[in-house]
Amino acid sequence: MTDAEQSAMIEVERNALGAMLVLFASAREIEAVAASDARLMAAADAITRIAETLDQVSDQVLRKLSSVNITSEGGLSALIAARLSQVGFALPLYGDASEFFAPIEATVDKVLKGARLHMH
Repeated sequence: MTDAEQSAMIEVERNALGAMLVLFASAREIEAVAASDARLMAAADAITRIAETLDQVSDQVLRKLSSVNITSEGGLSALIAARLSQVGFALPLYGDASEFFAPIEATVDKVLKGARLHMH
């Protein structure tokens, strides 16, 4: 794969993650309105901020996330959804996407390491 192809693939992944996060934010906004809960609106705003700062996530991390998403047939969205549920109302504490994705990257690293061990 050429450098240009890799760059294009990373940009596609960045855009896909951004779109996924915007959908998660929209769902939180709907929940916030239905429940009249300002904490849910703050969480939605934080998810939107994370989506807007995906440029802070390194290309290496995006490659890793992309490979997991491809090999696990969409498992990345499940990891992100689990992380969003796990941190819940603490989402506003994340300054940008790189902070949010750091624990997800650690989980992906563990999964990939375990997969490599089982392949040998």
